[in-house]
Amino acid sequence: MYCCTIRMANSLLTLNNFRLLFTPVIEPNKLLKSLESRAKGLNNYNTQFHGTKAHWVVEAQNRTPGDPVFVYFHGGGYCLPLLDTHIKFLIQLYKTLNDSRFSILVVDYSLAPEKPYPTQLIEAATVYQELVDKDHARKIILSGDSAGGNLAVVLSAHLKHHHPEAPLPETYVQPFAEVLISPWIKIFPELEGSYLENSDADILGLGAREWANAYISNDEKLLEVPWVSPLDSKPEFWEGVFPKNTLITCGENEVMKDDVLRFKQLVKIPRLHYELDGSHNSLFLDRNLKNHALLLEIVHYIREILGTGPPQSVLAAKESHNAHATKL
Repeated sequence: MYCCTIRMANSLLTLNNFRLLFTPVIEPNKLLKSLESRAKGLNNYNTQFHGTKAHWVVEAQNRTPGDPVFVYFHGGGYCLPLLDTHIKFLIQLYKTLNDSRFSILVVDYSLAPEKPYPTQLIEAATVYQELVDKDHARKIILSGDSAGGNLAVVLSAHLKHHHPEAPLPETYVQPFAEVLISPWIKIFPELEGSYLENSDADILGLGAREWANAYISNDEKLLEVPWVSPLDSKPEFWEGVFPKNTLITCGENEVMKDDVLRFKQLVKIPRLHYELDGSHNSLFLDRNLKNHALLLEIVHYIREILGTGPPQSVLAAKESHNAHATKL
């Protein structure tokens, strides 16, 4: 029922009216404060990071440059704010991971149309620069859902190719890993394939095109820019951009499914989690979050790349269980 309500609202309401459902926008410190009971015991919870647009969900005590830092960019078409569902997911991720050396930053970037492209990339790059230059972090994991996944992707491209308006660290440090959850890869999609096949099944509809126009201020020339619409760029642009530890996810019933799968092939992302009967960002719609298959897959993947996961024999068994995803 909740999915149907969101889909109907997204299809029938203008962007401005849809945004009214999320007003007033809660400042990130107040939003995190409202969830303090869930975050009990999390070190430096709700502490702003170096005056940037990021706040700690948890920071490892006496954090060292070699400790992993998970940097998260929320979804919402670049037009909707950070929500309690994002924070609940990150808290649950930390609790399930159960690694005291793991830290999580959430970035509350500025929203379009008031702050259009490239504001969000500049803010994300500033957070990354602070992590590298001031904290000397060397094990950064970039992650995001939907538009946040887009932001993680274009930030990675910026680190390699340098967007002219965004800051760079003094030293090039490639992300240690990336977790891209249903990323918005083609900012202005073609109305074909999964966009038509899944338009009645997914929470997203064709109304997302209005959000894209808000993000780029109706400047159609930006649709050809890789910093905006990654899937529309040439394969060679992406050579060496992503770390070998990259996971991308999508659901069977997503309108963006075809775009995600094409991007996986375009840039040769090694790992896919394909959720059978899954919709866009179903992870954030599940009240039984701690047992959601995607959350468990992300935890499993992080443990694997950090060397704290199960042996390869267990991984092989899990891969065979997810054979449908492997074929894709």
